[in-house]
Amino acid sequence: MSLLPTRQNRTQYEQFQNVLEQRAHNVTAATLSSGFTSAQLDRHSEVIWWWENSAGILEILMKEANYDIERQCHVLDFHRRYVVPRLGPVPSSTAALKWRSLMTDDYGPMEFSWDWPTAQGNPKVRYSMEAIGRFAGSAIDPVNQTSTVELRHELANYDPRTDWTLFDTLQDSFYDKRRGFQSKNESDKASSPTSVMMAFELGPEIANKAYFFPLNAEQRGITRLEFLKETMAQLRTDEILLSGFDRLLDFLRTPQGLICDIICLAIDCVRPEKSRYKIYVRSSETSFERVWDMMTMGGRLEGLKSTARANLKDLWRLTLGLDEHFDENAALPSKTHDTAGVLYYYDIKAGHEAPRPKVYVPVRHYAASDQNIVNGLGKYLGSRGVDGHFANFTRALKATCSHRRLDEGAGFQTYVGCGIERDGSLKLCSYMNPEIYHPNRWV
Repeated sequence: MSLLPTRQNRTQYEQFQNVLEQRAHNVTAATLSSGFTSAQLDRHSEVIWWWENSAGILEILMKEANYDIERQCHVLDFHRRYVVPRLGPVPSSTAALKWRSLMTDDYGPMEFSWDWPTAQGNPKVRYSMEAIGRFAGSAIDPVNQTSTVELRHELANYDPRTDWTLFDTLQDSFYDKRRGFQSKNESDKASSPTSVMMAFELGPEIANKAYFFPLNAEQRGITRLEFLKETMAQLRTDEILLSGFDRLLDFLRTPQGLICDIICLAIDCVRPEKSRYKIYVRSSETSFERVWDMMTMGGRLEGLKSTARANLKDLWRLTLGLDEHFDENAALPSKTHDTAGVLYYYDIKAGHEAPRPKVYVPVRHYAASDQNIVNGLGKYLGSRGVDGHFANFTRALKATCSHRRLDEGAGFQTYVGCGIERDGSLKLCSYMNPEIYHPNRWV
């Protein structure tokens, strides 16, 4: 996959590529002449493999989102330095995975996203990753924390303006190293016990986010809701008044809330009083009526514009390929996958009285194909007059899903994330799984 942009002025980019190639040559020469072990040689080949199979996707998304050349170079250099060396062993079409990341449904360690602009401006590219350590899943590192903690220290040196107070607090509390951990499901058809993941928002600066999974609840034999309540109580200070969590907790204690699985807590790597606290939950109830209940927290969120429900219903129908007059109380077809159902998060911020909900339309499991998904999304955007970047997105999708046609199945697009703006319009984000383990990747 070519990393070269299609713009006329390629000087900066070509210089960057030359530097990368020279560094790779120098590392290879030094390795071969220094009598390094086979393990070190394997490590070098892993870095090259992940670079070749991830950087091109990132470059295409940035190019189509109108990032300038200088910004693309900066992001790709960050990706090469900090992310690529921590993506784990090179996957094999025959050998079992050592670590099955919860990041994607095929257990790959990366997910990309395209954040749609609401009006003027350009899309923003983001991506998430689970750093996979050399001893992930072993007695040394049973829940794969070591590599992410190492990355945290590297990123602190990279940008001293970041604040890692919350990260350190949650990393220590969400998993207790003294207790150990035994996964309840050792099947090769289930994910490994992921404990922490990172994400990067590629704005004017690279913003870091972290996701923590409450394994400590299982270690202690309490519910994740109980653990979450304890955690949020400990995070409260005079400067961090998380009253929005009280309203969410009230909802999660209802019959509808209690059937939800609490997945994780996400934070921004900034000062605690400035961070968003995103609580992710998944519900097995898949009817649109239940989705709207979740988005309003059973009617607890007031003041939503009347157009919001109609907008969300249209997006739901079009991206999932439902009939125009579908039954709002009918559930989607039953699925047994770990990520079946509907995923949500509730965004809580200090000083805000109410959470801001977001639903992830589950196109990966319930749409017929990636082509149908993008067709439906295009119809929705066009009907609202906000399809100015849709052609760019379609080009990016076809170029990055190079191993198969979009009409050959679903899975490359995982979710269409959807929040509700004050005017009732929808804030959308498309999520993509590069399907790094797809059989066609090995042809």
